[in-house]
Amino acid sequence: MTWFLPASAPVRFTATEPRRRCSSSFAAQARYGNETRKIRAGDVICCPTGGPETAHQIVNDSDEELAYVSVSTMMPAEVCEYPDSKKIGAYGDGGLRHMTRASEGVDYWIDEI
Repeated sequence: MTWFLPASAPVRFTATEPRRRCSSSFAAQARYGNETRKIRAGDVICCPTGGPETAHQIVNDSDEELAYVSVSTMMPAEVCEYPDSKKIGAYGDGGLRHMTRASEGVDYWIDEI
């Protein structure tokens, strides 16, 4: 079970890990791509991998605690892009957690030869 107040994680899309979210005890809004829809307790939201068109977020727009269950494939590595804040996150087994701004990338060959 995951609890967030007043909103969930930032809007993001994922490269390897599709997710399913099942709302358990709240009414909220689900953002998916450019659409926002009202969701109710018992709704299931599918969040496939992809690009900005699959960016997703659940927003608690009430004064109640937001509670939902999130199910995923739990891949050993994941890359998420955060289109609103223009960040990229890499996560992996062994504690890898790296967040950077998309504009701060480096060339593949820097410091390699």
